[in-house]
Amino acid sequence: MLLGNRLRKLRIACGMTQQDVADALGLERSTYSNYETNSTNPTIDNLCALARLYHTTPDELTGYSSAGVSGSPPGAPPTEDDFRIDADRLSRLTRDEKHLVLLYRISENKDEILAYLKAQADKSVH
Repeated sequence: MLLGNRLRKLRIACGMTQQDVADALGLERSTYSNYETNSTNPTIDNLCALARLYHTTPDELTGYSSAGVSGSPPGAPPTEDDFRIDADRLSRLTRDEKHLVLLYRISENKDEILAYLKAQADKSVH
């Protein structure tokens, strides 16, 4: 399920209008409406505010879950799930880096994003 669909279901379950949510976040109603229609994605700050408003987590809102991830077989190339970032390094991410993580999490094209990033990293090494 897409983020916008989750937001809409939660808003309705809470008996709120789009204007109620927009007011709670200090946004224009049209901005929040764009989140529900998946026209635009919320910033990481707005995603966190939405999670607080709906008494959930950003991971739950975006549908991200690492449950069941057991890592790659021995000898296999590492995947994104194999990388573990400690809390200290995570807390030092810039706002732009946090936004990129959010966009990756809600994207339906994760393989394409990873392939692009790997190609860019390879170019910068050579």
